[in-house]
Amino acid sequence: MSSRSSPKMNDLIEINHEIAALIRAGVPLELGLRSIAGGAQTSFDTLAERLADHLSSGRSLAEAFAQETQSISPVYAAVVDAGTQAGRLPEALDSVANSARVVQEMRRRVGLAMIYPLACLIVAIPLAAGVISILMPSIKSTLEDIRLPADWAIETLFTLHQTLSIWSVQIPLGLLGLIAALYLFSFGPTRPLWFAITGLNWLPGFGRVQYSLRRTQFLELLALQTNFGIPLEQAFPRAASVTENKKLQIDADRIATALKSGRSLREALAEATTIPASWKWVLVTSQEAGLLPVAIKQLAESSRLQAEQRTAWFNLAVPAVLALACSTTIVMVYMLTVLLPVISVWKGLDQP
Repeated sequence: MSSRSSPKMNDLIEINHEIAALIRAGVPLELGLRSIAGGAQTSFDTLAERLADHLSSGRSLAEAFAQETQSISPVYAAVVDAGTQAGRLPEALDSVANSARVVQEMRRRVGLAMIYPLACLIVAIPLAAGVISILMPSIKSTLEDIRLPADWAIETLFTLHQTLSIWSVQIPLGLLGLIAALYLFSFGPTRPLWFAITGLNWLPGFGRVQYSLRRTQFLELLALQTNFGIPLEQAFPRAASVTENKKLQIDADRIATALKSGRSLREALAEATTIPASWKWVLVTSQEAGLLPVAIKQLAESSRLQAEQRTAWFNLAVPAVLALACSTTIVMVYMLTVLLPVISVWKGLDQP
């Protein structure tokens, strides 16, 4: 077996489509994946070969992905399992590929948006160091000539001048390391950065985008299962398992327990705090009308549209805000570097 390597998001999306195509064409997955691997030259080829090895040892596709949790999020294995149980694995793979593509686009946009201002800082810091190295000796000489004591602003600039050889080198090197980390964040492995992308949680608005993506995934898998006739007491926990939302998973288990005990869907949903009231009404009324799979599919499509709208706003606003914040910071630093010494000297000359 080839050595383990972490697949990139592109690898996961590509292998999704390949597996879905093999299933639709009726090609045995083990044979198809070995043909795809083609010598295991890339991380994608290596992943395909490892999956083929798992299948040849008698594991199901869901179990094969579960064996890859060191490099692929366990959420993905849950999606494959739910799709397999529903008998709609190609559709489930397409669904998770769409969500992965949205996540990938956000990672790239945010990562690249942060790289640009960091690159500006790398250029700005040596320029600031040059300004300080030229300006401070003259200011020091002027203060000594007029016998004026240095205030806190002048002392701070003197300290920066004395440590010039340290911070003017170390900070750019640190920023270069941060740029390398952001590049890996934007184009790197899938495992640490699947649906729970904690590296973006500090950005305003990302929580709502992440919530929309998880909610859409839940509804799409619920729709797949109900459309194929999987009982709700089985469909709810499986669909909730992909969200990494503990409260929703607990509610789904409660709903399943209530349904198994013979309670109606209306009663089972009554205490589910994570299920919106509008969803409850749609689920209950559509079940009574015999249209539950169709209604869940419509909810999923509506949620997908909302998630795409929020993602589009996020991708548009965040890069602009980051660039503006960085530009403002650079301008303020240069203004203060030049103006603070001048203001300090003026104040000193005004004193009797």
